[in-house]
Amino acid sequence: MGERVTVEGFVTYIHANKGESSKGPWTSYSVKLVDAAGVEDPLWYRFGFEAPGFRDDRTTENKGDYIRFEADLNTDGKSAAFVEGTGDVIVKNLPARTIPEKKGSGSGPKRSNAGGARPKTKHSDLFGEIGGYNTEDDIRRITLASVREAAQRQVTLLLSADALPLTRTTGKANVAVRYAESDAAVNKLTVQYFIDQATGRVLEDATEEEKAGYVAPLPDDVAVAAEPEPEPAAPAAEPEPAPAQEPNRKF
Repeated sequence: MGERVTVEGFVTYIHANKGESSKGPWTSYSVKLVDAAGVEDPLWYRFGFEAPGFRDDRTTENKGDYIRFEADLNTDGKSAAFVEGTGDVIVKNLPARTIPEKKGSGSGPKRSNAGGARPKTKHSDLFGEIGGYNTEDDIRRITLASVREAAQRQVTLLLSADALPLTRTTGKANVAVRYAESDAAVNKLTVQYFIDQATGRVLEDATEEEKAGYVAPLPDDVAVAAEPEPEPAAPAAEPEPAPAQEPNRKF
């Protein structure tokens, strides 16, 4: 063993290393520390085969215990061994700890407006104001896909109700003709629905009576229930007295 040093810091991670020998299974424990600024100690501190009497950040939501102890440095400079009987969990006059902000995972740039200007809206003669990172081409593709699906459903409904005039001859020679007629119906409705969605002309051309017909009024004999009065708020509970600070704990 090398030099003996005094170490202190916040416990950020307790590592349990498990194994088995001729005497049975065993678990050894090593500890990582950080200082008040969140800088990690490069050394691993070995604490032997008994579970340490303190907590790390994982079990206390970034509130690992602040400990002080002595350790013998290993000659490789990568670890040190805890000197039994020298440890204290410090509970008074702790240094103010800074928790480093976690970095996001994943590849590629992240778009964020936090702390910066919001994207400007763009005006489209067809779609009006377009906000965010969308372009007119984006809106056109999304709208076209939506209305074409609606047109296909409408043609299917018309065919099932025998409400779409197609060539009646069922021979194979007219299969291509019937396909072309069905496809033409889908295309016609796609264009119609696209313009309707982009311009809102269906609502603009509708009469007030037609607009009112979308909302069925309540019958005269249906009573509308009155909203219940809010219950009075419960009196605020008196704050509990702060617990007395416990003395430092030995480990």
